[in-house]
Amino acid sequence: MAGLLALTWSTSSAALATKVDFVELDKNGSLLYRDNFDNGLTPSQEPGVYAVFGTFPAGAEVGGKLTIDSEWGGMGTNALGQVRQTLNVTGLTGQNSADPTTLGRNDLISFGGVFDLVVPSGPLNSGYGIVLGERGAGGVLTHSLSLMVQYISSVGPVIRLFDQNFVTGTITVLDDIPLVVPLGADQIGFELSNEDTKSTSFEGVYVFISNGVSGPDANLAVAGPMFTMADTVRATIQVYSAVPEPSAWALGSIGMLALGASRRRRPAAPSA
Repeated sequence: MAGLLALTWSTSSAALATKVDFVELDKNGSLLYRDNFDNGLTPSQEPGVYAVFGTFPAGAEVGGKLTIDSEWGGMGTNALGQVRQTLNVTGLTGQNSADPTTLGRNDLISFGGVFDLVVPSGPLNSGYGIVLGERGAGGVLTHSLSLMVQYISSVGPVIRLFDQNFVTGTITVLDDIPLVVPLGADQIGFELSNEDTKSTSFEGVYVFISNGVSGPDANLAVAGPMFTMADTVRATIQVYSAVPEPSAWALGSIGMLALGASRRRRPAAPSA
């Protein structure tokens, strides 16, 4: 029974982990911040710089990279109400026009990061990448735009640009391409930017990197809307994994119990 309980508990989520090489945020052509993750302090140890949903263990930042693991995340839901175990690292830029670090609707914004390239394998949905999020009263997330490597159970590994509206409870996939890793690629870079559109629509760009050498940029086809519900946004790096519905846990447990019972009832083989 102890083994069965351990098996049932282990299926609560299939964790996804990768490493972040650096993140960079620009406002109106000037650098707001760049983190090379080389000071040995995890985001949890820098409360004035980052807000963390989840908890980083000591040693998660080492060798100029930050390990992010959905297993360290908190339990929450996406815009559809589906349970996700998510680790979010959000830069604490301003939230009002008087703060020069605020990212507002009239600003040109570029947010990017480089991640070690991990191909999620499922079977549950999971992903990692970058997010721009709008927050309403009390700091509640109302709308976000995400660019990620994801595993989607219906299609497999993809690179996806998608919009989540937490007020209407909808997710809109703006662009979606199969993840085909070029030979030798070991990292992937992401960028969300309105520097070219010069509007509140943000383009998604990704690039594969091999041994520090970047390949050609690839622009996703459809720009995503921002500032639909708030006048400011904040930038986040994220890794998440889906959590099975309770009914799936129950079915799995029942199946294992039935298998165990059938084995107990099976007569012993006659000795030779």
